[in-house]
Amino acid sequence: MKTLLKQKCTVMMLPVDAVGSMVYCGSFDMLVKFWEGNKNYAHEGVFKGHKLAVLCLATTGTFVFRGSSDNTLCMWKHKGLIHMCMTVLMGHDGPLKCLATEENHEYIARGDQDKH
Repeated sequence: MKTLLKQKCTVMMLPVDAVGSMVYCGSFDMLVKFWEGNKNYAHEGVFKGHKLAVLCLATTGTFVFRGSSDNTLCMWKHKGLIHMCMTVLMGHDGPLKCLATEENHEYIARGDQDKH
């Protein structure tokens, strides 16, 4: 076992991507931190952008979704360690407390990993 970070804020979610190459941590400090599994889980970076606590995270393929107390959902795409914000969805009536993803196996069978 390994301690990834001495977190000062409450950790809300710790998803691992499907191939185990990335671990993400969402917490009350409004940040998402990530570690790369191929480098013995070395801390690689931080996502910023929410105005309140990150309450939920989900991953599928090359996408990371995060929901927040600020009533927004952010969708990020990653290629290796590079993460790019694709969109921010607003208009939810309350905090986003739970996310789930499902892989589209039809696209995976054809080798298109980006369409999940």
